[in-house]
Parts: sequence; C-alpha cells; structure tokens
Amino acid sequence: MMPEVMLGKRGSNVYLILDEKNVLIDAGADERELTSFLMSLGPRRIDLVLLTHVHLDHILALPKILEYLDQSDYPIDIAVHEAEIDHINDKDYTAAYLFGINDLPEVKPTISLKDGNQIDIGNNSLEIIHTPGHSIGSICIYDKKNKNLFSGDTVFSDGNFGRTDLFGGSSSDLISSIERLTRLDVENIYPGHMSPVLGDGNKSIGYSLKYAKMLLF
Repeated sequence: MMPEVMLGKRGSNVYLILDEKNVLIDAGADERELTSFLMSLGPRRIDLVLLTHVHLDHILALPKILEYLDQSDYPIDIAVHEAEIDHINDKDYTAAYLFGINDLPEVKPTISLKDGNQIDIGNNSLEIIHTPGHSIGSICIYDKKNKNLFSGDTVFSDGNFGRTDLFGGSSSDLISSIERLTRLDVENIYPGHMSPVLGDGNKSIGYSLKYAKMLLF
C-alpha cells in the first residue's frame, strides 16, 4: 500500500491512504493546495482525518476542507492524541503566531488517540505511536504490514528531526521517541515536511537519532 502524497509548498505534507476506509493524514496549511490534490484523485469519501499533532501548519486547512467535502451523510472523524485534545484551538500551543494568525479556525476532534491504538481501515491496520518531543501529543502512524511510517514532525529525510523549541517541546523526549522508532521495521517514511524516504527507512531513522544526540542538549 503506497499512499497518495501531497508535498506542501507552503505548509506540511498531506497523505491519503485509500482502503475500505479512506484516511487523510494531516491537512496542511493551504486549502487550495489540498482541494486541488483531492480533486486530482477524483471523487473520494474521507472517513477519518488523523492529525500527527496540532501545530497550525498541519491543521489550518482542515475546516475549509471539511466544508469542501460536505459529507453530511458520512461524517468525517477527526482524531488527535489525547494530550492535545484541549490544545487544538489554542493559538499559543498551535504556534499560530509564527504564521501571523490570531483567529484560529475551530476544529472539533471526535476521537481521542492513545499510544498503541490500532485503527482497522480494511486491508490494513494503522498503529498509533506516541512520540512526544516536537510537541506533547505528537504521534507517528505505523503501517506494519507495508513497513510504512507516517512520522509527522518527529523525523524527516536525510537525518533531520523535529524542532523542540516550541511550547511543549522537549529535546530529551524527542531523543527517546526517535530511539523507540529505531525498534520498528520501517522501509518507507512519510514525514510531515520534506520528501518521503522510499527504502532504507531504518537507516534514515538511525541518522536522525545520531544527529539529534549530537545537536540537542
């Protein structure tokens, strides 16, 4: 299973997993980009939106996209880790100030995620892995069957890793989270920013851990 990929030009990357239940991972910051992405795939019902964390560049487009999809007969669930449920509309926590935005669009999660949750989407299952460090409620989403890791802002390509200087960030937590990812069997990484890593995912995670230990104090 290879997801449909939208590499955000101004915001975060967005991924669409097509199965019996179609899952959108993150929503990015530009509804025009995301709308064009969804239109290019033809009519699709979205069953679930999984947010890797609630920083504004991952959620800003979501309200407009929900309006665009207009699935009144098939409501879309929005899932966020339990540690960030109460922060999703907080302009300080979401780092809205970095984008010069004061009035946040209201987002109402319907599912509270916990570490270890398994989400059955049909032919595949997605495991929720709590990876704090970039933010309190950051998660990675692991597709064990296909060895895919949707890593949010925990690790990126080329050994890069998420920043820890925003509200709720922790360098020690991030290092621990990356160490945990090294124990997974990962072939492909689909990060929140930068290009996907297709093949040698474990090696890339190893580089991220090495550089994080060198650079974070």
